[in-house]
Amino acid sequence: MSSYNLYKTECFNWLELNYNKGSTVLDIGAGSGKWGIALKENFIIDAVEVWQENIDKFKLNEIYRKVYKSDILDFDFDFYDIIILGDILEHLEVEQAQNLINKLYKKCNQLLIVVPYNYEQDDLGGNPYEIHKQPDLTEKLFMERYKGFKLLFGNEIYGYFIKNNTNYKRLSIIIPQFNETEEELDLALTSIKNQQGINKDLIEVIIVNGGSDTLPSKDFLNSYGLDIKFYKLEVDEGVGQSRQLGIEKAIGDYILFLDADDCLYACNSLRRIMDYKIKDDRVYGKFYGQTSNLKSDEDTWIHGKFYKRKYLLENNICFFKGIRVNEDGVFNILCSSYPNSLLKIEDTVTYWRANPKSTTRKHYKDFTITQMEDFIKAKDILCDRLFNEKKYEIGKLTLLHTITYLYYYLMHDIFIDKKDFQVKYEKMLAKMIKRYYSYWRQLKDGDINQMLGEIYRKLSLEPNYRIIETWDDFIGRIYSYTI
Repeated sequence: MSSYNLYKTECFNWLELNYNKGSTVLDIGAGSGKWGIALKENFIIDAVEVWQENIDKFKLNEIYRKVYKSDILDFDFDFYDIIILGDILEHLEVEQAQNLINKLYKKCNQLLIVVPYNYEQDDLGGNPYEIHKQPDLTEKLFMERYKGFKLLFGNEIYGYFIKNNTNYKRLSIIIPQFNETEEELDLALTSIKNQQGINKDLIEVIIVNGGSDTLPSKDFLNSYGLDIKFYKLEVDEGVGQSRQLGIEKAIGDYILFLDADDCLYACNSLRRIMDYKIKDDRVYGKFYGQTSNLKSDEDTWIHGKFYKRKYLLENNICFFKGIRVNEDGVFNILCSSYPNSLLKIEDTVTYWRANPKSTTRKHYKDFTITQMEDFIKAKDILCDRLFNEKKYEIGKLTLLHTITYLYYYLMHDIFIDKKDFQVKYEKMLAKMIKRYYSYWRQLKDGDINQMLGEIYRKLSLEPNYRIIETWDDFIGRIYSYTI
């Protein structure tokens, strides 16, 4: 039969999201070559076609790497990453189809079977291979006759089935948890449970405890009806390492980070990312800040953003060990340093709640002063990687941002009686400049003035920043520490 176009685009996107570029594919019953045309840009794809007229009419040899003219029941071949049996199974007797599936199952990592339901067909154009010998197929009947599969896409007239040993997820939601209780976790998990208009079976929730003794019970986690996986770090290494373990354990196409004391903004917050037409490397939505009443998609924040897992893994984009502050900003800068596609959506994805018990709110002044050491270390580690990977331009901008930001930041009121901290941080900046001096000298006055202006526009909105020293005086003192 002529293939339906139902779910074709979604399935093409799914294959591209889940399998590496260059994976090998065998298209059985190529017909007009639709699978080959759609996938050949990213995959190495061969075809088996029994009807010579199709090979000639549709010029299959120009579409596929190799075309084998053969009946698949008699054809033998080597292992492929993916085998597609599209609109073929209905042309076989049940026992023939079962034997073929047993053969194919062992010859690939993934077997994709596409069938129409309740569809009778004769020998179209005199082609005896077009006769439907299983015109009674339905989703239920397919699952009864052919074990080991799960439905990927489908409706009342068509179904796409994949190996059931592929535990496919569209989205992994990673929640770092430390001292948050079950009561505090409840809002986050309930907001996921209450999502509407999506298949929640395609979502996994990964909770990573950062080394505390506050652990949610199995009964609590099981009560939401979600696929929740729980992991525990032995020692507290910061929220970044909890998120990193979540990335390593995730299997979803996309990753969303959600803090344990936050929640999804609305009951339709995930609908856009569950659409298989979206396949960008980064999808930036907005988040609602409880304290500021602002919706923001800034790179500084990790909230409201979706990251393609394949993109993160292929580029080793990760949360660095030893970074406890500004880990999300460093992560986003690293993301933007590799070739990628970015889609910005207007949807508000997450609701950032102000937690009065957090360290930053209970001891804001002390935390703000002492955390700057980790901030500088984070940027130093990031610069080291960027320059080592020859990403010079973004490396220089990161270095410049660090120095200029500290120029303003150290004039904050909280540092008035903390001269020892000022000196400490200025000496750290001096070491950064000395280490990356060749790149620092490449920066032009225009670059510096532009960055100073951008940071000033942000910080000047807060009343606690005072311009009491010129940039030249500041940078002169920094240079003096390198002598």
